[in-house]
Amino acid sequence: MRGLQAGVVALFAICVCGATLAAAPGATPLDVRNVITVSEFHQTGLDILSPDELQAFNRWLSATLNANAALEPASMSATSPDVRDLMSVTEYHRTGIDKLSPVQLKALNAWLHAYVRERAQTPSAGVVPPSLSSSSAPTGVSAAAGFGADTMAPKENPATPERIETRIAGRFTGWTGNTVFKLENGQVWKQAATGYFTNIELDHPQVIIKKLGFGYLLTLPGHGATVFVRRIK
Repeated sequence: MRGLQAGVVALFAICVCGATLAAAPGATPLDVRNVITVSEFHQTGLDILSPDELQAFNRWLSATLNANAALEPASMSATSPDVRDLMSVTEYHRTGIDKLSPVQLKALNAWLHAYVRERAQTPSAGVVPPSLSSSSAPTGVSAAAGFGADTMAPKENPATPERIETRIAGRFTGWTGNTVFKLENGQVWKQAATGYFTNIELDHPQVIIKKLGFGYLLTLPGHGATVFVRRIK
């Protein structure tokens, strides 16, 4: 398996195509074929995707990168991300990633890891970070209260946990692309990536928000649904 070595090759493609690393909201999604070598495209199995599946993957990749464009290089995890932990079940099937073999999936994860790390270390002038709140965290806040504050402006960087567990305040009917999540701990988060999870109605459901190498991932335990979010309050 040469996935990790292939990730190194990706760095050269990224340097050349730096201006297209992430798409601004409303812009044309990034096309992975412009930032990956032919060899990697074959090794990762992306070449077996149908045009619709590849388009769906491009939209997911674009939204994921743009939603987390403001992160510092130092925040990058040394552990390779697994797309299965970053996509909802619907996205996993819609993008065709469920068709990849274990070897292809490993190569894709290795390429994604190298790509995201390089993007964080050499941000492009074309990267447009998401809208950020102008309010700063009050003094004397607890560590949990500071969780996610690095996505707000001005940046407050207190010692924070790697995850929080709480509940959504009130009735919850899922997310539809631009959903705001009001939590019982007083925090407010907003959907930061494309995706839909509907046809449910829950009362104060439990949620877990994890801090990953390049963003915050909200999980709805017991429902197999995840979505990237950013804190706005």
